[in-house]
Amino acid sequence: MEYKWLRCDGNSRLVLLFAGWGTDASYYNGITAEGWDVLVCYDFDDYEFDTSLTSRYDTVYLYAWSLGVHAAACALRGVKNITAAFAINGTEHPCDNERGIPAAVFLGTRDNLDMRNLTKFRKRMFASSADYAQAAERLPQSPDIEALKRQLTVASSTEVKEPAAFWTRAYIFASDRIFPAAAQRRAWTGHPSGCEVCEREGAHAVNIAKIVASTVPNPRLVGRKFEASVPTYDDNATAQRTIATRLAAFAARSGVAHGGRMLEIGQGTGLSTRLFAEQLKPSEIDCVDLYRTPELQLGVPARYHTGDAEQWVAETEGCWDYILSASAIQWFADLRGFIRNACLHLSENGVLACSTFAPGNLGEFDALRPSPMLYRTPECIHGWLEEFFAQVDTSVEDIRVTFPTAKDALMHLRLTGVGGSSNPKLGMGPLIEAIPHDEHGRCYLTYRPLYFIAQGKRR
Repeated sequence: MEYKWLRCDGNSRLVLLFAGWGTDASYYNGITAEGWDVLVCYDFDDYEFDTSLTSRYDTVYLYAWSLGVHAAACALRGVKNITAAFAINGTEHPCDNERGIPAAVFLGTRDNLDMRNLTKFRKRMFASSADYAQAAERLPQSPDIEALKRQLTVASSTEVKEPAAFWTRAYIFASDRIFPAAAQRRAWTGHPSGCEVCEREGAHAVNIAKIVASTVPNPRLVGRKFEASVPTYDDNATAQRTIATRLAAFAARSGVAHGGRMLEIGQGTGLSTRLFAEQLKPSEIDCVDLYRTPELQLGVPARYHTGDAEQWVAETEGCWDYILSASAIQWFADLRGFIRNACLHLSENGVLACSTFAPGNLGEFDALRPSPMLYRTPECIHGWLEEFFAQVDTSVEDIRVTFPTAKDALMHLRLTGVGGSSNPKLGMGPLIEAIPHDEHGRCYLTYRPLYFIAQGKRR
């Protein structure tokens, strides 16, 4: 196994790429994420992975493509800090008649491999001759045919002993001519990892950079969009006001004594802060957000911190009786890590009360994205909470917000900053077409908040 750093700047977060067969690190040039290092592993003639490459990172997002899926499942069993893992057009069973490439095709590719047949294989990876021509210069120009054969032998003869538990999402592209889509469905449906299956149109070779960009949070972009919406947020944040009101009521009913110290994450305009303060009557407040926010007159001492709240909570030394967040932590890269760190900073009887969003939130736009937003399931979040708290309550609801026209719905997103990671190049036409109408002819968007309350720290 070979590896190469595309970016190594001493960040605490890592994008780890397991390459497809016949590609080297140059194929992945241009994959980047602000605040993340990027490492590519390729040429899998063995599955010996040096865990020191990843051990220093707090957060690791794995992207495995094609035969890289099987390689990752074999090589990364000793890696404990994989936060999210994405399998792209591949399975853990590469040479398999039901769950991978049919054995006759796989072994025939190996036995008959020469430069001519490798070129034919490469062309089959792409949706068109034009796509292949555009990518060809990033493929190895003088490949070692015997080494490629050995890699196929290793892949076909190495069984995955146990399905990897780290997979978060499996991407299946319908026109894949290498790993048949039907075989991928069989491999991933009911997989023990519980991973989400995401189906899209496309060929075997897809734009991995777009998948990375759509799943790695970008705090700076999110903060910029929400900061721009400050003057218009409160008047247009219909669903967010409902969410904050309910979360404040849930926190107030938790039984924790009023008058304690409160930390809010992502206070923004203060819409939720006022609701929390009214219910909990805190003696002092800390607020942390991505941008400089308005200072509120709440009649109690308040401190305002600017920065990445996820990292701020990990590094701070404070202690609070309530840690609260409404409609903000969905942008965190490591939600389980946040829950762990929040638990460490709560008082003995403290309460963690937050809302994020469940899969299907603003699902009207999912088909337009390279991949859906990465929202964790209620079962996943409940499980994480139970690792650290004795008392856990989670719930999900749908909030439908209606608008006279589709343009009004899109304006709502802009005025509230909700499109924090949306693709600005998409254009209005596809967005307008994606917004559905109800039985009365009104357009609507569907928010799916996931609430959780946790207390009783486990020792």
